[in-house]
Amino acid sequence: MQRATFATPPLCVAHEYDGSLQADVYLHDPLWVARPAEDRTVQAITVLSQLESLCRRIQILGQKADSGQMASVLQQEQDLIRKLEGIVGEPGNLKMFLVQHPLGQLSPRLLARLGVGPTPAVEKRTSYENYLLHMNFLNQIMSLGLQLRANIKSPSAHKYIAHQLALLYQSIAAQSPTLDSFKLEIERRFASVKASVRGADGIARLPRDQADWLFAMTTRLLQEIAQLPDGLVAPMETFFACMDAPIC
Repeated sequence: MQRATFATPPLCVAHEYDGSLQADVYLHDPLWVARPAEDRTVQAITVLSQLESLCRRIQILGQKADSGQMASVLQQEQDLIRKLEGIVGEPGNLKMFLVQHPLGQLSPRLLARLGVGPTPAVEKRTSYENYLLHMNFLNQIMSLGLQLRANIKSPSAHKYIAHQLALLYQSIAAQSPTLDSFKLEIERRFASVKASVRGADGIARLPRDQADWLFAMTTRLLQEIAQLPDGLVAPMETFFACMDAPIC
Protein backbone atom coordinates (compact mmCIF):
# COMPACT_ATOMS: atom_id res chain seq x y z
CA MET A 1 0.00 0.00 0.00
CA GLN A 2 2.83 2.35 0.89
CA ARG A 3 4.63 1.63 -2.39
CA ALA A 4 1.43 2.37 -4.34
CA THR A 5 1.14 5.79 -2.68
CA PHE A 6 4.72 6.70 -3.61
CA ALA A 7 4.09 5.66 -7.19
CA THR A 8 1.10 8.00 -7.56
CA PRO A 9 1.93 10.96 -9.84
CA PRO A 10 1.85 14.44 -8.25
CA LEU A 11 -1.43 16.34 -8.29
CA CYS A 12 0.25 19.29 -10.01
CA VAL A 13 3.64 20.21 -11.38
CA ALA A 14 5.26 23.56 -10.43
CA HIS A 15 6.16 25.76 -13.36
CA GLU A 16 9.76 26.71 -13.87
CA TYR A 17 10.64 30.19 -12.58
CA ASP A 18 10.48 32.88 -15.28
CA GLY A 19 12.73 35.83 -14.46
CA SER A 20 10.77 38.13 -16.76
CA LEU A 21 7.86 38.01 -14.28
CA GLN A 22 9.96 39.49 -11.48
CA ALA A 23 8.55 42.64 -9.82
CA ASP A 24 10.53 45.07 -7.69
CA VAL A 25 9.01 45.93 -4.30
CA TYR A 26 9.53 49.39 -2.76
CA LEU A 27 7.52 49.11 0.45
CA HIS A 28 9.86 51.27 2.48
CA ASP A 29 10.88 53.82 -0.15
CA PRO A 30 9.42 57.37 -0.13
CA LEU A 31 6.73 58.12 -2.70
CA TRP A 32 8.53 61.25 -3.86
CA VAL A 33 12.15 62.28 -3.55
CA ALA A 34 13.01 65.95 -3.95
CA ARG A 35 15.99 66.90 -6.07
CA PRO A 36 18.86 68.13 -3.86
CA ALA A 37 18.77 71.68 -5.29
CA GLU A 38 15.00 71.89 -4.96
CA ASP A 39 15.20 70.57 -1.40
CA ARG A 40 17.70 73.30 -0.49
CA THR A 41 15.38 75.94 -1.94
CA VAL A 42 12.47 74.66 0.15
CA GLN A 43 14.69 74.73 3.25
CA ALA A 44 15.79 78.28 2.44
CA ILE A 45 12.18 79.47 1.98
CA THR A 46 11.22 77.85 5.29
CA VAL A 47 14.01 79.61 7.19
CA LEU A 48 13.27 82.89 5.40
CA SER A 49 9.63 82.76 6.50
CA GLN A 50 10.81 82.25 10.10
CA LEU A 51 13.18 85.18 9.78
CA GLU A 52 10.49 87.45 8.32
CA SER A 53 8.24 86.67 11.28
CA LEU A 54 11.11 87.29 13.68
CA CYS A 55 11.93 90.63 12.02
CA ARG A 56 8.35 91.77 12.54
CA ARG A 57 8.63 90.77 16.19
CA ILE A 58 11.85 92.78 16.50
CA GLN A 59 10.00 95.82 15.12
CA ILE A 60 7.26 95.41 17.74
CA LEU A 61 9.72 94.92 20.60
CA GLY A 62 11.67 97.97 19.43
CA GLN A 63 8.56 100.08 19.82
CA LYS A 64 8.03 98.71 23.34
CA ALA A 65 11.70 99.15 24.33
CA ASP A 66 11.72 95.67 25.90
CA SER A 67 15.50 95.22 26.08
CA GLY A 68 15.39 91.97 28.05
CA GLN A 69 13.29 90.09 25.53
CA MET A 70 14.99 91.82 22.61
CA ALA A 71 18.36 90.22 23.41
CA SER A 72 16.86 86.73 23.18
CA VAL A 73 15.08 87.50 19.92
CA LEU A 74 18.21 89.01 18.36
CA GLN A 75 20.11 85.84 19.23
CA GLN A 76 17.42 83.76 17.52
CA GLU A 77 17.77 86.00 14.47
CA GLN A 78 21.52 85.47 14.30
CA ASP A 79 21.09 81.70 14.67
CA LEU A 80 18.59 81.61 11.80
CA ILE A 81 20.81 83.81 9.62
CA ARG A 82 23.74 81.43 10.13
CA LYS A 83 21.45 78.51 9.33
CA LEU A 84 20.30 80.20 6.13
CA GLU A 85 23.88 81.04 5.14
CA GLY A 86 24.73 77.36 5.55
CA ILE A 87 21.81 76.29 3.33
CA VAL A 88 22.59 78.71 0.49
CA GLY A 89 26.35 78.28 0.85
CA GLU A 90 27.08 81.97 1.46
CA PRO A 91 28.62 82.27 4.94
CA GLY A 92 29.01 85.94 5.86
CA ASN A 93 27.63 87.09 2.50
CA LEU A 94 23.85 86.63 2.88
CA LYS A 95 23.07 90.25 2.01
CA MET A 96 24.60 90.04 -1.47
CA PHE A 97 23.00 86.66 -2.10
CA LEU A 98 19.47 87.92 -1.28
CA VAL A 99 19.96 91.03 -3.44
CA GLN A 100 20.84 88.88 -6.46
CA HIS A 101 18.51 85.89 -5.90
CA PRO A 102 14.66 85.90 -6.22
CA LEU A 103 14.50 84.67 -2.62
CA GLY A 104 15.19 88.25 -1.57
CA GLN A 105 11.79 89.29 -2.92
CA LEU A 106 10.14 87.10 -0.27
CA SER A 107 11.94 88.78 2.61
CA PRO A 108 11.71 92.61 2.57
CA ARG A 109 11.90 92.85 6.39
CA LEU A 110 15.10 90.81 6.52
CA LEU A 111 16.61 92.84 3.68
CA ALA A 112 15.79 96.02 5.60
CA ARG A 113 17.50 94.56 8.67
CA LEU A 114 20.54 93.91 6.47
CA GLY A 115 20.51 97.52 5.24
CA VAL A 116 18.76 97.08 1.89
CA GLY A 117 15.53 99.01 1.24
CA PRO A 118 12.95 100.53 3.58
CA THR A 119 11.44 98.66 6.51
CA PRO A 120 7.79 97.69 5.88
CA ALA A 121 5.35 98.97 8.48
CA VAL A 122 4.56 96.51 11.28
CA GLU A 123 0.86 96.45 10.46
CA LYS A 124 1.44 96.00 6.72
CA ARG A 125 1.67 92.47 5.36
CA THR A 126 4.12 91.79 2.54
CA SER A 127 2.85 90.45 -0.80
CA TYR A 128 4.14 86.99 0.17
CA GLU A 129 2.26 87.07 3.49
CA ASN A 130 -0.91 88.25 1.71
CA TYR A 131 -0.59 85.44 -0.79
CA LEU A 132 -0.21 82.76 1.90
CA LEU A 133 -3.18 84.18 3.83
CA HIS A 134 -5.30 84.26 0.68
CA MET A 135 -4.45 80.66 -0.22
CA ASN A 136 -5.16 79.60 3.36
CA PHE A 137 -8.70 81.02 3.16
CA LEU A 138 -9.32 79.35 -0.21
CA ASN A 139 -8.15 76.05 1.25
CA GLN A 140 -10.49 76.49 4.24
CA ILE A 141 -13.43 77.21 1.94
CA MET A 142 -12.80 74.14 -0.17
CA SER A 143 -12.22 71.89 2.85
CA LEU A 144 -15.38 73.08 4.61
CA GLY A 145 -17.41 72.81 1.41
CA LEU A 146 -16.33 69.21 0.90
CA GLN A 147 -16.91 68.39 4.59
CA LEU A 148 -20.45 69.82 4.50
CA ARG A 149 -21.27 67.76 1.40
CA ALA A 150 -20.09 64.63 3.19
CA ASN A 151 -22.01 65.46 6.39
CA ILE A 152 -25.27 66.01 4.49
CA LYS A 153 -25.21 62.33 3.55
CA SER A 154 -24.54 61.25 7.14
CA PRO A 155 -27.50 61.95 9.52
CA SER A 156 -25.28 61.41 12.56
CA ALA A 157 -23.14 64.37 11.41
CA HIS A 158 -26.03 66.81 10.93
CA LYS A 159 -25.40 68.24 14.42
CA TYR A 160 -22.12 69.72 13.15
CA ILE A 161 -23.56 71.40 10.06
CA ALA A 162 -24.58 74.76 11.62
CA HIS A 163 -21.11 75.27 13.13
CA GLN A 164 -19.36 74.30 9.90
CA LEU A 165 -21.64 76.58 7.89
CA ALA A 166 -20.73 79.47 10.21
CA LEU A 167 -17.02 78.77 9.67
CA LEU A 168 -17.59 78.64 5.92
CA TYR A 169 -19.34 82.01 6.08
CA GLN A 170 -16.37 83.57 7.92
CA SER A 171 -13.89 82.23 5.36
CA ILE A 172 -16.03 83.46 2.47
CA ALA A 173 -16.36 86.91 4.11
CA ALA A 174 -12.55 87.13 4.21
CA GLN A 175 -12.51 86.79 0.41
CA SER A 176 -14.99 89.66 -0.13
CA PRO A 177 -16.07 90.77 -2.68
CA THR A 178 -15.03 87.76 -4.79
CA LEU A 179 -17.60 85.38 -3.23
CA ASP A 180 -20.17 87.86 -1.89
CA SER A 181 -23.13 86.11 -3.55
CA PHE A 182 -22.49 83.00 -1.44
CA LYS A 183 -22.10 85.11 1.69
CA LEU A 184 -25.56 86.64 1.17
CA GLU A 185 -27.07 83.25 0.38
CA ILE A 186 -25.81 81.79 3.67
CA GLU A 187 -27.07 84.83 5.58
CA ARG A 188 -30.59 84.21 4.29
CA ARG A 189 -30.57 80.52 5.20
CA PHE A 190 -28.41 80.23 8.31
CA ALA A 191 -31.07 80.85 10.97
CA SER A 192 -33.40 78.18 9.58
CA VAL A 193 -30.57 75.68 9.16
CA LYS A 194 -29.42 76.26 12.74
CA ALA A 195 -32.98 75.80 14.08
CA SER A 196 -33.46 72.63 12.04
CA VAL A 197 -30.34 70.82 13.15
CA ARG A 198 -31.15 71.55 16.78
CA GLY A 199 -34.54 69.87 16.39
CA ALA A 200 -37.53 70.21 18.71
CA ASP A 201 -37.12 66.59 19.77
CA GLY A 202 -33.44 67.05 20.55
CA ILE A 203 -32.36 65.09 17.47
CA ALA A 204 -30.27 66.95 14.89
CA ARG A 205 -31.88 66.42 11.51
CA LEU A 206 -31.53 68.53 8.38
CA PRO A 207 -34.78 68.66 6.33
CA ARG A 208 -34.57 67.45 2.74
CA ASP A 209 -35.15 70.88 1.19
CA GLN A 210 -32.32 72.44 3.23
CA ALA A 211 -30.03 69.49 2.53
CA ASP A 212 -30.69 69.90 -1.21
CA TRP A 213 -29.98 73.65 -0.99
CA LEU A 214 -26.76 73.15 0.98
CA PHE A 215 -25.49 70.48 -1.39
CA ALA A 216 -26.28 72.65 -4.43
CA MET A 217 -24.73 75.75 -2.84
CA THR A 218 -21.47 74.02 -1.92
CA THR A 219 -21.31 72.49 -5.42
CA ARG A 220 -21.58 75.95 -7.00
CA LEU A 221 -19.08 77.34 -4.50
CA LEU A 222 -16.44 74.74 -5.34
CA GLN A 223 -17.03 75.28 -9.05
CA GLU A 224 -16.68 79.05 -8.58
CA ILE A 225 -13.32 78.63 -6.84
CA ALA A 226 -12.11 76.34 -9.62
CA GLN A 227 -12.96 79.08 -12.14
CA LEU A 228 -11.40 82.03 -10.30
CA PRO A 229 -8.90 84.10 -12.30
CA ASP A 230 -5.39 82.67 -12.42
CA GLY A 231 -4.09 85.56 -10.35
CA LEU A 232 -6.22 84.45 -7.40
CA VAL A 233 -5.47 80.73 -7.44
CA ALA A 234 -2.18 80.23 -9.25
CA PRO A 235 0.99 79.95 -7.16
CA MET A 236 2.80 83.25 -6.81
CA GLU A 237 5.29 83.85 -9.62
CA THR A 238 7.98 84.94 -7.18
CA PHE A 239 7.73 81.64 -5.33
CA PHE A 240 8.26 79.60 -8.50
CA ALA A 241 11.00 81.94 -9.63
CA CYS A 242 12.74 80.96 -6.38
CA MET A 243 12.13 77.26 -7.04
CA ASP A 244 13.57 77.56 -10.56
CA ALA A 245 16.58 79.68 -9.63
CA PRO A 246 19.44 77.41 -8.55
CA ILE A 247 21.24 77.87 -5.26
CA CYS A 248 24.89 77.42 -6.09
